[in-house]
Amino acid sequence: MQEISELHQAARDYAACGIKVFPVEINGKKPVTAHGYLDATTDIKQIDEWWGEHDYNIAFSPESARLFVVDVDPGGTINGNLPATYRVKTPRGSHFYFSGSGPSTAGKLGPHIDTRGVGGYVLLPPSRIDEQRYEIADDLPYAELPVWISDALRAPDTAVAAAVDEQDLPANIDRARLLLSQCVDRGDVAIEGQGGDDRTYRLCCELLDLGLSANTARDLLEEIWNPHCQPPWETYDIDLKLDNASRYQQNDPGAYGTVSPQQAFGEAIKHLLDSSVENKHSRFYFKDETEQDAEPDPQWLVKDLITERSTVLLFGATQSYKSFLALDIVLSLATGKETFGAAPLQGPVFYAALEGRAHLKKARKSWRVAREIEGKIKDFYVGVAPLIGVPGEIQDFGDEIARRCAGRKPRLIVIDTLGKAMAGLNENDAMDAGKFIRFCDSLVESFGCSVIAIHHTGKDDTRGARGSSAFHAGFDTVIEVKAHRATKAVSVWARKHKDAEEREIPWTFEGRAIAGSLAFFPTDLEAHKALTGDKGTLTPKQIGAALQVLNAYGVEQGVSTAVLATELTPAIEGQSVEDRQIAISRTGRALAAKAKDHLEAYCVKTGKALVWMLPAPVRK
Repeated sequence: MQEISELHQAARDYAACGIKVFPVEINGKKPVTAHGYLDATTDIKQIDEWWGEHDYNIAFSPESARLFVVDVDPGGTINGNLPATYRVKTPRGSHFYFSGSGPSTAGKLGPHIDTRGVGGYVLLPPSRIDEQRYEIADDLPYAELPVWISDALRAPDTAVAAAVDEQDLPANIDRARLLLSQCVDRGDVAIEGQGGDDRTYRLCCELLDLGLSANTARDLLEEIWNPHCQPPWETYDIDLKLDNASRYQQNDPGAYGTVSPQQAFGEAIKHLLDSSVENKHSRFYFKDETEQDAEPDPQWLVKDLITERSTVLLFGATQSYKSFLALDIVLSLATGKETFGAAPLQGPVFYAALEGRAHLKKARKSWRVAREIEGKIKDFYVGVAPLIGVPGEIQDFGDEIARRCAGRKPRLIVIDTLGKAMAGLNENDAMDAGKFIRFCDSLVESFGCSVIAIHHTGKDDTRGARGSSAFHAGFDTVIEVKAHRATKAVSVWARKHKDAEEREIPWTFEGRAIAGSLAFFPTDLEAHKALTGDKGTLTPKQIGAALQVLNAYGVEQGVSTAVLATELTPAIEGQSVEDRQIAISRTGRALAAKAKDHLEAYCVKTGKALVWMLPAPVRK
């Protein structure tokens, strides 16, 4: 075979590695084929034909190999921190190769810095320009394309404009603290060799998006997040990442910061109440010390659960009875009946639902029977919640509440559910979440009431409320509802109070079927443990002893759940017949729930019923 040139052999070698190449002019960069890089190929026959004619330079399109090249010429300075990667020395500078995809640009990363990816090509070693060769300088694996480069090259029309002009607002600092704490809790930290560089840059962008200054962002990173990184970054490195973020982040600083309710909904709320209800002073009126001392301390709307003039996020998994409990609260406020162990502050209440209004009607009737309420409930109103992304709906919603109140102040407004009210918005987006929070704040300010927003957990209910972390940070109170579906046992936890201590133990309830729906009654912790399967209650030993007393051996002598529950529920001196029946029913529900778990050896299913028994004795 005829001896081939160095460039010809290199073109063959590249093709053998799956890299599509094409010829460019000798001592130059202009393609010699009709369609340039679109003619690139790995076909050896075609390559031999091209390079058999002339000793062409070799070129390829990085995008065809899912690569991206940063071309730095003399005078070009990379402001960001480039990771170690494959590098080619060119006659005028260097080509830095990365795995990934990006656009071909000129000067977008800075003077004398070009990029080659989609729609572009570069020369490969050992191509030559004026007898100066392209040579491999650092033969290293391709590093991943840094996120800050991708952000810097992203089209400007994808950027989100600033939502706030002022940096380091307290609410945004609180949100940043929550974001960093949640990252630490789930192990989302920088780990060397596992994308830690890009993760840190991305987190810096998120903090600046929240409206933090670089100095505040650095202080929070060093306080909360950086100590958990492996290894922790030096302060200089964090400052460099923040500098990169400020230069190249996609969005304007403060894009996802939150502003005051007045700024967001000023026009929508300014006519919500009649002037007789509003303070005669300007909204910006400054109070002197005497006026400050005269202000009453915040009162509990429902003791330990909801304060006056507060926003509340009530969340739980699907079918955790959140709406039942919210309905119990509003009906108790309307009637003055005790709820969550305390008498509430009575007054008008508004339940704004975008789902389940038929369920509310049934549940209301059940609640009335359970609480022995006769006659109509005067101050309880049900309507439709606004879609806050639809122009005009917020104003119409507020006008209707003001009309119904007729000069009085409502005690509570419930929005059921947050997700439905945000239709058309993205609850995972901090800026859209901020819009909903500001809507709730505006209701509090305008009406002087409290607001409950009912929300769901995500797929992983251990990670709290679904969507943006801005919800947890933005609401004054956060309440979690957990349910044991099999026994209809519910626990309610105060996860956050802005201006009060959180209760250390939950409120517990059990649902009972009444008048075609469920009504919920408070329980003590012992009863709750029995209903939710605490291992110390209804043990196999207890079940076996009770079945012995009942002489329940074999299916023929087996007993029903009701009979076994009666045996297992001791009578208490002074207990009414009704209360004893409730206790027996509770034990029966717990037995049914555990029948599929650690008590399955003591029961069989016959039809729809359970039969409880010990093994029949073996006859000799």
